Amino acid sequence: MHVLFISACQKKAVRRSRAILDSYAMRAGDRCWVTPMTDEALREVRAALAGKATRQTAVACYQNDGRRRMKLLWIVGSRSRFGAGGHFPAGHRKRAVPAVPAGWVRHAGLAARLSGLLHDFGKYSTRFQDKLRGEPPQWDSIRHEWISLRLWQALRKSEAWAVAWRGLYAPKYKTVLGDREIGSASRYGIASARECVDALIATHHGLFSSGAVKGVSQAPRLHLPKPYGRLVREKHSWTDPDPLFVSWDEAVIPEGLCETARRLDARLERASEGMSGEAWTAYWRAVFLYARAALVLADHTISAQQSPSRTSENVALANTRLENGKRCPNQPLEEHLARVSERAADTVWRLAQLAAHPEASLDGLEPCAREALLRPADPEGRFAWQNEAAEALSGAREEWPDVGVLVFNMAGTGSGKTRMNVRAAC
Repeated sequence: MHVLFISACQKKAVRRSRAILDSYAMRAGDRCWVTPMTDEALREVRAALAGKATRQTAVACYQNDGRRRMKLLWIVGSRSRFGAGGHFPAGHRKRAVPAVPAGWVRHAGLAARLSGLLHDFGKYSTRFQDKLRGEPPQWDSIRHEWISLRLWQALRKSEAWAVAWRGLYAPKYKTVLGDREIGSASRYGIASARECVDALIATHHGLFSSGAVKGVSQAPRLHLPKPYGRLVREKHSWTDPDPLFVSWDEAVIPEGLCETARRLDARLERASEGMSGEAWTAYWRAVFLYARAALVLADHTISAQQSPSRTSENVALANTRLENGKRCPNQPLEEHLARVSERAADTVWRLAQLAAHPEASLDGLEPCAREALLRPADPEGRFAWQNEAAEALSGAREEWPDVGVLVFNMAGTGSGKTRMNVRAAC
């Protein structure tokens, strides 16, 4: 086969790549080489370039496939120096990013930021803090996200921290989303910005299902599926408050977070003025889906990190970490809420950039990579099972072209299941 090498190396990598390519091919220009070559020799060239590759290395190899085109085989080094099909850039230009984002981006960003600041307010309860510092039960009888929602609905009305907590163990409940009571006819009554934020707080661990919870007559539709358990219990006494509904320590009142949340709520209300009611249900449902994806991703990302600051005994905790086989305090709750809020808003912006600029979309496999993956494995080698699996998938695709396929790869470690997973997708 005839191959063509193009070098886009910089600095010292130019000299190193020239020395290797001059040993195998003839120069056709300042940074171009052409030659007939076997598959074995081509693998040898690639290995030699990869062995000397640095951050300044960028060499692309093309094959003349006889169909009036040059097919990209591989790139050694930085892929960013070449286009999607291996094209070498003729020039560069800067793209001006709009200073003011689209309306839905502002709404989703503010909703994600506000809900990130509030989503774990329920963890300030005495029971939850005792659980993190002691032996935790299997699950909570009242979910912390439901407590967070009820707290915010009270704090939004400018109620004091202690008053908001006392209101949680009132003898009767009303299922409220935003500023209106929800009837049994609507499963997702998201028709305003405040209802969107309330839904984000209550569903950041799981979506509400449509069934009823036995013994909870006031909230027939707002509950989580098993194994989450009930969200609200049937009876509470004013004279004997449940420890679930007692603020852990008055000394750790997040006054700064509450004030920031009220400012964000006012901004979101101003930005969405006149955009509420049943006519806007589809819009706020879409904003909710974007913001919820960002909130869930931000919560998982931040929770998986180790806290840069130390936690003391009088600081409310957000989570714990496993250290030497024991559970240790990890992130202070106030720090966790602030970081999740910032990350959620940033994630909404990044999602919007993918939607607004197709060229900013996530990278996928190059055509040459797909061809290499679809190439059959050695029938006598230990990866021969991949060929049988690929044939079975191809047969299923031909027989049922409009039916989806669910694949379980049960191969053992070292048997090539990662490569087979990508091959199955191709």
